[in-house]
Amino acid sequence: MNKISIASVLFCICALAGPAYSSESFPEYPKTQALCAEHVSGTPFHIDWKSASSSEDTASVVGFFEQKMQAKSKAGDHGSSTFSHPKDPNLVLTIYPASEAAHFPACQKKPEASAKTILMTSQAIR
Repeated sequence: MNKISIASVLFCICALAGPAYSSESFPEYPKTQALCAEHVSGTPFHIDWKSASSSEDTASVVGFFEQKMQAKSKAGDHGSSTFSHPKDPNLVLTIYPASEAAHFPACQKKPEASAKTILMTSQAIR
């Protein structure tokens, strides 16, 4: 996937402006494998995104965040679930099955074969 299509996809799932990206803004999910942290430059927006994988099933990962954040996720395409940060709706966490990874921005580093779930935080910055 090229940078233009990554920006297009992320533009659809995150808000348009906000403070600098902070991965510490969402609870940390245990036992993940970091995949990458990317920055996509654009005009007038830039997108920071970070991705990790987990060997836990997607429903368990979503349940963890629903419990920790005391909020329901929003269902999306291809089995994804999203959370907007309660204090910064411009910061988005998207969780989706690893089997659906072809439908989302991807890192050069691929998840391990045991990965069942991908977690991606993203933020568009003006």
